[in-house]
This record gives sequence, structure tokens and C-alpha cells, in this order.
Amino acid sequence: MIQIYNNPKGEAYHKLLDYAAKHSPLFVLAVRQQLAHNGSHYEVLEKLAPYLVKKVRTDNSLQHQLSIAYSPNDWLYFYACHEASIAILKSFSNSLLDWQHPRLPEDLCFLDHEEQDWLITIAHEGIMRLLVTEDEAERLSAEIQGLFLKGQFNQELDKLLADAEWHQAEYLDISGYGIKTIPEQLCRVRSLKSLKLFEQYIDHLPDRFFDLTRLESITLWTTNMHNLPSAIQRLQRLKHLAIYCGCYHDTPETGVIIRKEEVHFNELPTEIGELQSLESLDIQYTALRGLPETLKRLKNLRHLNLTNNMIQAKPPVLDEMIYLETCMLMKNDG
Repeated sequence: MIQIYNNPKGEAYHKLLDYAAKHSPLFVLAVRQQLAHNGSHYEVLEKLAPYLVKKVRTDNSLQHQLSIAYSPNDWLYFYACHEASIAILKSFSNSLLDWQHPRLPEDLCFLDHEEQDWLITIAHEGIMRLLVTEDEAERLSAEIQGLFLKGQFNQELDKLLADAEWHQAEYLDISGYGIKTIPEQLCRVRSLKSLKLFEQYIDHLPDRFFDLTRLESITLWTTNMHNLPSAIQRLQRLKHLAIYCGCYHDTPETGVIIRKEEVHFNELPTEIGELQSLESLDIQYTALRGLPETLKRLKNLRHLNLTNNMIQAKPPVLDEMIYLETCMLMKNDG
């Protein structure tokens, strides 16, 4: 199946529902028993009642082994795809991942004529898949802006990033391409809110990277990162920052893993104190030995993890950071 890479919203979501209705006779919604006492989701069930085909308990229907039926004692509601029933779905939601308790029933899925998965949603986990061919996926991706699909047709990084820019992607996970610098194309995806980057040869973040001012979450895994530039202060929406050095896709030819004291990352810029939205900071396996006094300005910082660095004593600034809820600090073990 083809991965729906980002959550389709608005017009792209509506077009996806219309497309699904043309290919599927049924759609399914799940009601989890542990959440069934919350009545806020029943309105949509009432509206859809004229289109109900059947209602199945997940623990007594082996023939309905669907992707969404992963827990016992749930109810699956099967509805006929009809212009009116699809309109009801649209009226209650604006994206595919909206289908979550308690506000709505869970995991909107569409079935083929054999009642097998055609469009899968597991909303809490952010899993979305579509049973179409590579050619069909490429065509849909080109035709419907905001329906960001990922398959063989865009597995090369330049094509993936071009699609991310076209679809105004909010999330990217880049791993194992073997790149040595941050691609210029990535810095043009100004819609990004969350970025995960696991590339062992990346050793610095260029100034143009900080044009991604909508970023709320950054997670970097690499071998040897240089210090963050002062330009990081431009990421005023950033809530979560994690940097892990000493990470490899492949064991180095020498068989020797870099020692943390050899990592270039040895201090945080004073400008990090300008990141007023920051809620969590996680720095591991670096040559970091202390913290800047400006860190105390981060009134929204709740979680600080500085394990496995070169810090030998508790930095004094931590005594002033009264807003912290968790602080993990392991002294250098030599």
C-alpha cells in the first residue's frame, strides 16, 4: 500500500473522500468500548444511521480482520458510500486524522468490494495508507495539492523534497540518504512544523535552515555536530529540540565509534534563551560541559535531558530554572 505521508486537510481531504467513494462501496468507523461513555461522538453516528449496513463486534467476527480492529470488544460501524454519507463525514471533520475519540468515532477506513482495506486510517498513531498502484499514486499526488503520498515514485530525496514543497508538508522524516549537507530544497519547505533527520554525515545547520520558521519540533541524529548558530533564535515557534550525536547508519570502516569528547558540539549558543516557546530540550552524547545563563529565560521549558555529555557538575543556572518538571543530568563518567 502507498503511505499517505502527511495528514490531508481541507480541500485535499474532501477530494480524497470523493475519490475513495468512487472506489469503495463501504466505509467503516470504530467505537472503542473504553471510550464509549463519552457521548460527544454519537451525533455523527445518528446522522449516518440511514446509511448503516451493519454493526460488528470485533471479538466475534473473524471475517472482519481489518487494520482498525486491533482491540477486542469494540464496535465497527459499516456504512454505504453515498454522496450524502460522504457529505456528513465532511461536515464533521476537516482532516483524515480528525477521526479520533472523544470528539468523533475512530479510524475512518474505506473498503473494497471484498470488504478488505482500501484506505486505512489509524489516527492516534498517525498511520494512513491507500491501496493504489504506483502510477495512480503519482497521478493523485500531482493532481491533488495537499495529498502527499510516498512511494517508489518519489523515493529519491530530490523528488521527495519537491513533493514536500508542492504539498506544503508539515512533517518530514529524512533518514539514510547519505547526504553531507542540508539540501537547499529542504529549506524551501517553509510549511514544515516537524522534522526528523537521521543523517550521520550532517555536521552543521546552515543559516538558511532557520528560514523554516514554522518548525515546532526538530530531532537530529548524526555522528558529529558543530555548535548551533545564533540564527536558531529565529525559530520562535520551536517547542521540542533534540540532538543526538554518536549515531551511525553503518559502523565506521575503522570500527571505532567517535568519543563524545571528540564531538564538535561543546556549547549552546546564548541565543537559545530567545526560544520562548521551547518546552523540551534533549542533548545527548556531545562534548557539552556547561549551560548558558540565558537558559533561565525559557519560562515554558518543562523537560531537560542532558544525559551522556561531558558535564562534570551541576550547572548553576539549573537552580534558577524553577519551571522545570524533569531534569536529567548525568555527570561525565570519564
